[in-house]
Amino acid sequence: MLDEGDIVGSYEIETELDSGGFGQTFLAINVGTHERVVLKFPHSASFDEAAKEAQALGRLDHDAVVTVHDVVSTDEPFIVLEYVDGIGLDDYLSETPEENALTPTQWWQILRPLLSGVQHLHSAGIVHRDIKPANVVLRDSNPTTPVIIDFGAARNRSELLTQIIGSGMYMDPMIADFGAWQPDYRWDIYSLAVLSFEAMFPLDFAELSDSVDKKESTYDQVRDVMCRRFARSSNHFLHALAAPLDKDPAGKPKQIVDWLTQMVLPSEQHHSTNSAVLKKRSSNAGSATHTLANKSREIERRFDLPHGSVRFADPDGNLLAGRRSLLSIWRTWEGTSYEVDDDWNVATVRESIEYFLRSPEGSVHIVDPDGDAYHGGKKVRTVRNEHGRS
Repeated sequence: MLDEGDIVGSYEIETELDSGGFGQTFLAINVGTHERVVLKFPHSASFDEAAKEAQALGRLDHDAVVTVHDVVSTDEPFIVLEYVDGIGLDDYLSETPEENALTPTQWWQILRPLLSGVQHLHSAGIVHRDIKPANVVLRDSNPTTPVIIDFGAARNRSELLTQIIGSGMYMDPMIADFGAWQPDYRWDIYSLAVLSFEAMFPLDFAELSDSVDKKESTYDQVRDVMCRRFARSSNHFLHALAAPLDKDPAGKPKQIVDWLTQMVLPSEQHHSTNSAVLKKRSSNAGSATHTLANKSREIERRFDLPHGSVRFADPDGNLLAGRRSLLSIWRTWEGTSYEVDDDWNVATVRESIEYFLRSPEGSVHIVDPDGDAYHGGKKVRTVRNEHGRS
């Protein structure tokens, strides 16, 4: 048992953070660099598996995924992780007044980078298996910078499992129907859908969770309730959140990008849009009414940004002329306007626009009055102020 002040390798223990089925976790400080880190001591029987996943995570680089610094194989092996200073998503949601649950726009600020982070994991073949509020920290207590911090249950998608691991409400009760013993990306997508329900309907979520605890309802029943609540919404974004909760495994989005497409494109049920209409719109993408300049202005209005602040770029980062056609990056754009706070980073707004347009990463730039691109760390208030003075 480690105590405060104990030295382990290059690290001094500060305090225990957690102790559970996967082992013990401590907050520590690197005595050489004075950097705070997290030390994870998996149970000896599971260290080899944990080390393998940690090494795979160590090769990833994403703002929404905690960084693995080192895997130390000694008599008492441990994993060194980045310490993410901020508020846990569980605490953040509990501090939100229940009568003022997160709006779709507020939740999208958190969900968007989470989706990007989980997609990054999946692209490396890693399934998290335990996404829940307690395993997400909002870096610097900023809702737009969530970080997934706990990978004790994470496994490679190609790996055969000996047990099913997850957390109650956030684990799909139908896992066995689509390959219980091999990780599936749909596990994580289901968890994100439940997390979305909890954020926007906290009272309903609490009641459903309580009914399961009292054995008044099954997980299948509460899943169906959440699915119906999302599916009957006239809000397209909420309606799309129902897809991972579908009873039929074939109806569930298999990858994050599939789910994002449902969020972005108008559904046939709620927008009377069919493939013929989409094809017609697509064929008009190169017309004079769909120039880059017109689309830029439309985006500026929807994201409440100054006129002239949004530009499109080619893969090399060169800004494209306003009269160019939207043929290569045109996407259907429907829905309500979005409230963008002054404190949003330019990078967050730019990535949100790219997601909604389904245009390539790096194809949208937020620029100053001289046409020079702002760096991601700039705040939206800077964009508004500088364009307001021009």
